[in-house]
Parts: sequence; structure tokens; C-alpha cells
Amino acid sequence: MKKSKPTLIEDDLDILKDLLEQGYPLLESLDLLVSYQPNKAFSHLKILLLEGMDLKEALQYFQIDSLWLEYFVFISKFASLSEAMQGASALLKTKKRFINILKKRLTYPLCLICAMFLFAILSSKVILPQMLTLLASFDQNVSMSLGFKLVLYLPFVMMFAILCLVLFIFDIYNCISQRNFQKLQKKLQNKYYKTILQYYYSLKFACYYAVLCQYVSGLYDGIKLMYEKMTDSDMMVVVYPLKQMLENGYDFKACIQTLSIFHPAFQNHCLLLLSMGKSLSHLKDYISKTEFLLEKRMQYISRILVGTIYGVTAMFIIVLYLMIMTPMMDIATAL
Repeated sequence: MKKSKPTLIEDDLDILKDLLEQGYPLLESLDLLVSYQPNKAFSHLKILLLEGMDLKEALQYFQIDSLWLEYFVFISKFASLSEAMQGASALLKTKKRFINILKKRLTYPLCLICAMFLFAILSSKVILPQMLTLLASFDQNVSMSLGFKLVLYLPFVMMFAILCLVLFIFDIYNCISQRNFQKLQKKLQNKYYKTILQYYYSLKFACYYAVLCQYVSGLYDGIKLMYEKMTDSDMMVVVYPLKQMLENGYDFKACIQTLSIFHPAFQNHCLLLLSMGKSLSHLKDYISKTEFLLEKRMQYISRILVGTIYGVTAMFIIVLYLMIMTPMMDIATAL
């Protein structure tokens, strides 16, 4: 049986980062943390360090957020351990803020969709068959009207829509994880994939490059460093074509404008900073503005979804009511 990796959560890493910032040595910091509160993960980490591993290698043996670990390994190659951990924690908090926006705005509509789906199943599998049985006992036949088909097939339509959404999300995740530039270019031709992929790569590049500019002065030097040090990252689909274009004589502005993998808002922000002679470390402003705009966009989408769900549900209930009451009124009249 495969042994699971020990887990290091964000709070544990933040405490270790604080001790390193205060000047405590790494091994002594781990001893101090274990003395405060027994932690098998910290004890295991110390054992790995005593075996000769550095911190970057040792952390590979733990369950840690992949973005935190990727950022830490990259930044620690030219910054102190405490600075790298601080930057990784800040990036992880940014990621969680974006995720929380999505959760906040989409949880209620998704709950409504689930409730509507269950009600549709109940109607088509329980209420409708019982109604047909009752009508048959009075020698009443129900024609396959539009309302009947709506009640009967709505659960299947919703199941198909949910399946398509799941496959769409999985396909985007698969496209990013494979780091296939040719496949990515094909996806960018589709408007539904394009916006999501552009936002993802633009935000991630901004997060990395804004910090990198604090340690590297030249634009090409920064891209070259990312190319050499991020070989295992999905950022290679951005860094590799950037490096090739810069080596072929394009200036940085032309590269940013040419690559379709960047979102137009990111391209405009970069060009504005470069034209004003400012460092691209100010790309942090792009991240904060994108977070604000995402909040507004998801708020708008949430209102549209909720209104649509209420409307469809109301129509469904009205159709179901008419399907039941109309034959019953005919029966009552005949009696």
C-alpha cells in the first residue's frame, strides 16, 4: 500500500516563515515549532534536511498546494527562504480570493439548479406517472403536448447541460496541465475557452513577473530566467514563445501584443507601463483590478442565472399545473 505524504498547511508554513524572517536558523526553527506543538510533518521535514536535502527538495515529499510550492521553488533560487515563503503565501492568498469570489457568486445559483433538477425528476418520475394512472382510470387520454414533453424531458436536458459543463471544465484543466502549445492555440480559437485561458495565463504571468522585476533589471533577462528555472511549470507555454520572439529581434511590446495567450486588458496594461517607463513590477495593479472586475462580472452572471432559473421554474410549475388541472376539470364537468 502506497504511503501518503504528510501534509503541510498554509498556517504551518506561515509560522515557519515568520521565524525565518526573525533570523532563526531553519533547523532550530523546526525544533521550536515541534516543542510548541507536536507536528509529525515538521519532524519529518527536519529528518529530510538532516539527510542532506535542501528545503526546496524536502518540501517535494509533502502535500502542499502546488501553486505555493511552484512559486517557492522558483523565487527561492534568487531570494531568501523567508522572502520566497512570504511571496508564495501572498500568491496563495490571491488565488484563494479569486476562488472565494467564484464560490460567493455561484453557490446560490448552483443550489437553485440542483433544487430545480430534483424537482424536475420528482415531477417526471413520480407526479406525472401518478397523474396518468389517475386519468386512465377515468378513460382520459393525455396527448403528447409541448407541456407534457417539457415535464418529461427537462431532467434529461439538465443532465446533458451539467455533463457538458463538467466536460468543459475538465477539458480546460487538461489543456493547462498538458502544457501543449499547439493544442492551446487551437483552444484559443474558441471564444468560450479563449477568455478563461487568457485570464489564467495573464494573471499567473503577472504574479510571477511582477515579483521577478524586483530582482532582475532587464526584460529579456527576466524571461530567460523564467525559461531556465520553470521547466516543470505550465508557464512554459507563455515563456517559451516570448523568449523565442525576443531572440528573433522583437521588442517586448511587440511580443506582448502578438501573443494571443494574453488577455487584451493585460496587453494594454503592459503597454501603458512600458510607454510610461515604469517597471513591470506594477503589474500587481493589474491583478487587483482584475480581481475587482471579476467580482463585478460574477455578480452580473449570478443575477442572470438566478433570474433565468426562477423564470424556468415558474414556467415549469405553471405547465405542470395546467397539465393536471385541465383534465381534472373535464372529468368534473362530465360528472
